[in-house]
Amino acid sequence: SSTGSPSTPQPPRIDAAQKAQDKVLAMVLNTGDISGFTLQSDGAEKLKDQLPKKGAPHYAVAKRLVTANWLASEHSIVIRSADGNAAIVSDANLFKSTEAAARIWELENYADPGIRIRRLPTPAGAPVGARYAYETNGQRAGFQLLWRRGSVIAYVFIGAHPGETFSR
Repeated sequence: SSTGSPSTPQPPRIDAAQKAQDKVLAMVLNTGDISGFTLQSDGAEKLKDQLPKKGAPHYAVAKRLVTANWLASEHSIVIRSADGNAAIVSDANLFKSTEAAARIWELENYADPGIRIRRLPTPAGAPVGARYAYETNGQRAGFQLLWRRGSVIAYVFIGAHPGETFSR
């Protein structure tokens, strides 16, 4: 049996890194995912963007785990179409295994140095096991919903003004 003539164009091979990147690209917000919002920007992230900040709890263990298990990350920013405000950041991080993602998820349950966090009740409809919090560094603030599913850790961040007050 023949597999085609030599002049038949062959589909390009996609390597494992590109497949991983394509997966996380499909996980972040895009135009039309939220009514009235359009994509402002998106982009692939590098391993160095995923490493914990020096001084973080469990820094050495977390850095070693992320370095050994990270496959791909992507982020996007969608904005309200009407006025270009109300930015929402989404981010997805793919790891080699469910076990690695679960361990990294446990180790990253802390505030980065200089960030204050107020944990809040998880909103209705959020993924099971998600974490929801208001966080601020005094200059920037917002609400972050984080969750883990299988080998993926993801979050959505909605910006707010640091001086604003809110109620449950």
